[in-house]
Amino acid sequence: MLTLKEWLADPSTQNNPTLQIIAGTIFLDQGDLEEAAKVVHSGTTLELVSLQVQVYLKMARVDIAEKSHALMSRMEDDATLTQLTTAWVNLGLGGEKVQEAFYIYQELADKYNETPLLLNGMAVCQMHMGKFDEAEKYLLKAMTKSSTDQETLQNLIVCSQHTRKAPEMIQRYMNSLTKAAPGCNLLKRRGEMESEFEKCAAVYKASA
Repeated sequence: MLTLKEWLADPSTQNNPTLQIIAGTIFLDQGDLEEAAKVVHSGTTLELVSLQVQVYLKMARVDIAEKSHALMSRMEDDATLTQLTTAWVNLGLGGEKVQEAFYIYQELADKYNETPLLLNGMAVCQMHMGKFDEAEKYLLKAMTKSSTDQETLQNLIVCSQHTRKAPEMIQRYMNSLTKAAPGCNLLKRRGEMESEFEKCAAVYKASA
């Protein structure tokens, strides 16, 4: 990471779009949204502006994400990446826009085949609309494409809790996720919650 930050600080390399995309993606994956935003905020390529949108959505700044998306539309409205980014923004906006996001994912899947990314997109839309049984169908189909995809496994865990699946099934998904992506945010949050619970339980036990 030190080398990466050195390259970003070097005037001869800091404005390289490829470096910015790689750095922004790494920071985003690590949850370092502030650093990710710094790297991509002045992006001028379609890929960089799309990454801007992802960062701003993670920061719950849909208003800024919309501005970056509008820039993408002006740059290349018909591009597949622009369409995919439109779906992300619509999901962030919620309400009736969620259905529009679903249609975009569906159209892309019809055009480019059903990839785990697109199947997860459709599943998330269904979950946003409260249709967890429908969401599960898309997620199980995504599992047939890649049984170790961390996004699919995370969404299956959430979906299974809402559809009241057996704890054993949820634990199987959790075990698969632990093997596939031990450092993912869902597992980190779960570990933090378990740690807090144990602390509270110890305090209660000591005062009993």
